[in-house]
Amino acid sequence: MKKRKLFLAGVCLSMLFGVQVKAEAMENVELKASDAEVSGTGYDQNGEEVESGYNESLGVITQVGDNTEVVFDVPDGVEGTYDVYLELGKSPYAAGTTYVGITVGDAREYVPIIPIQYCNETYSDINELGLFVVDKAVEVEAGEKITVSYKPGYTMEWGGTMSCALPPMGNMYLYEAGSAVAVGYGDDASVPQENNADADESDPISGKTIVWLGSSVTFGDNGYSMAETVAENHSAVSTYKYAISGTMLTNTSDSSYVERMKEIDPNMDIDAFVVQLSTNDATNGMPLGEISDSDEYDDTTIVGAMETIISYVKSTWDCPVVFYTGTYFESDEYQAMVDKLFELKDKWDIDVVDLWNNEKLKDMCLSGEINSYMKTKYGTENEPDPIHPNATGYKELWTPVFEETLSEILK
Repeated sequence: MKKRKLFLAGVCLSMLFGVQVKAEAMENVELKASDAEVSGTGYDQNGEEVESGYNESLGVITQVGDNTEVVFDVPDGVEGTYDVYLELGKSPYAAGTTYVGITVGDAREYVPIIPIQYCNETYSDINELGLFVVDKAVEVEAGEKITVSYKPGYTMEWGGTMSCALPPMGNMYLYEAGSAVAVGYGDDASVPQENNADADESDPISGKTIVWLGSSVTFGDNGYSMAETVAENHSAVSTYKYAISGTMLTNTSDSSYVERMKEIDPNMDIDAFVVQLSTNDATNGMPLGEISDSDEYDDTTIVGAMETIISYVKSTWDCPVVFYTGTYFESDEYQAMVDKLFELKDKWDIDVVDLWNNEKLKDMCLSGEINSYMKTKYGTENEPDPIHPNATGYKELWTPVFEETLSEILK
């Protein structure tokens, strides 16, 4: 396999991280969606499965699903080091930030973090394209293929109708490496600012790189969770959030925590790897499993998946592993998961941000005081969701607990 050096670059809110490399490329290149090879299927507005493809009247690749692949050909005469950008539309609902995988030539697939915006209530702006960076300083050769693969975990059933949160796609652009390019949608597009703030040596969290792995609780309130608040409160923090709503620890699908963890760049320098103790496994009745007495783990069980993640993170990135629990709600299944987590803490010497047993938060849950800090349960007007905080809940209740634990770990 030909070796290619890929520099991980993620856009998370207004932060852009990357390595600026002197360009060898002589000009910017447009790879048109209309010329791309498209395969796979998605769903129409009636929930019927349809072929993915380029829609000439809309000017986008539409009806995409989690098996859709789009292949762009690098034209003759294109050779050098480029920053790669992709046009993407909007999503019917905010569900995550790891929508697509990118492969250049025969390199390893890379999954960038792209903060797609969800569309209006009528979906009339779903095909409005925004431009997003997917990789920086990529060596590109004429005749190579650049493959964009839509990722699993974004298709679900709503009221008996199949639906997909994946956005339509437009053109791909290769810009001279180091170019200042505005990203985002329409008039809101702007050139992201490099995170050049100096780290505060007196702050253990400042200057650190934190990876977050989870589902909707990690994704947050329209994409805003404690991951963003921690980065806001501490200078020069690099945040990489791999979160897809509805996904689980147990490795029973391509969108499980285990499978998505393996898509993260193994060459990243990570200071802390934070994992959500998934409530979805509890509510879906997934098997709890037992702690292994060997180095083999049954990742189709909750405990086996947790051990798989801990073992992989320690051997791949050699960084602290931090699991976190949700705040208290009535669930014997989740209580059993919490109990097993603390057994794993002793076995593996991992860290735990324990919101479940936090006395202050538990008292607020039992009294109902916490309700104003939680989102409204889907399909109701004012019934509080016992699992998902709103933005205020993340910022005021959850973040201080995370900061206390992370500060101790990262000293």
